[in-house]
Amino acid sequence: MRQAKASHNALFLMELVITLFFFSLCAAICMKAFALSASMTEDSRKLSWAVVAVRSAADAYQACGGDIDETAQVVGGEAEGGSAVQYYDANWQPTGRGEAVFTVTVQPGADGRATVAATQGADTLFSLEVRAWQP
Repeated sequence: MRQAKASHNALFLMELVITLFFFSLCAAICMKAFALSASMTEDSRKLSWAVVAVRSAADAYQACGGDIDETAQVVGGEAEGGSAVQYYDANWQPTGRGEAVFTVTVQPGADGRATVAATQGADTLFSLEVRAWQP
């Protein structure tokens, strides 16, 4: 009789350990999913703000008829080397070059066209090719 009772307790303990292992594994998978979702949310936020900033700069370029100096003045940036550049901090608020995390650049090309790009360091977040409005 004693052996049967001891074996029954061991079986119960084994089931309990397996159940705890299963729930621990599920919890680890859920934590990884939550961490990944936080990263995806941050990337989505960056992309959304980059699209807004690029479209705003592209609209300014078109409205200014392709004049880079005027475009830089309208967007609140600087004209540097034939391009209009606007600097943004980590919260996408306009800032100076020293505190800049993101940069929006309007690079003119031929025939009134320009490439407008938002970058973070060497990574391009979003770019758009536009053509200046000419009456």
